[in-house]
Amino acid sequence: MKRVLFVCVENAGRSQMAEGFGRQLGAGVLDVASAGSRPLGRIHEVVREAMAEKGIDLASQTSKGLDQVDPGSFDYLITLCAEEECPYVPGPKQLHWGMPNPAGKDVASVRPIRDAIEGKVRELVEELREA
Repeated sequence: MKRVLFVCVENAGRSQMAEGFGRQLGAGVLDVASAGSRPLGRIHEVVREAMAEKGIDLASQTSKGLDQVDPGSFDYLITLCAEEECPYVPGPKQLHWGMPNPAGKDVASVRPIRDAIEGKVRELVEELREA
């Protein structure tokens, strides 16, 4: 299994969605976590709602900082920032998936972000299964 750390600024939206999809779609392939450079301390309610529509409950996930994980223990570090500056974390193989921030948006506006993240996680899982 490959260890993957999803990172955004607040760890309240994009990286939480990626972690949720990583757990669901990457079972047996991925060991996932998420973190943020300035964690909000909670997950946006609209993100929870959008993920619940896909059958993914984020209740077991928490918003946490990069200081609460060891980035060097992961095989991949994937940043999901877009309009703000992404945190730089030295260490493992890095990928960047520029995704809009769902903060302050309604669920209809979050769905396309959620679906884009789901597509990227699916691609990663397939790539790793083929490797």
